[in-house]
Amino acid sequence: MSDEPNDKLSKDAEAGQLRQAVVVRSAIGHSVDDDDMQWTVNCPECSREYRYEGYFESTDIDTCKCGCVYRTDRVYFEDGSFME
Repeated sequence: MSDEPNDKLSKDAEAGQLRQAVVVRSAIGHSVDDDDMQWTVNCPECSREYRYEGYFESTDIDTCKCGCVYRTDRVYFEDGSFME
């Protein structure tokens, strides 16, 4: 049995143990009717719009139907202020 790096890589690939890194993209949200409990976000990849309700948490990760993984960094209000 050989311990060559290529042999190890082949064995890992065959076992399905190689993992692909997930890239989390940034997105910006906009409040709905200046309400801090409702906002919309467009997917940074395909621009599909999503509407959210509840408490905004900038650490939440979402996945679009197109497969894009994103995090909403900020939600802007009509007066230009924002929440992070």
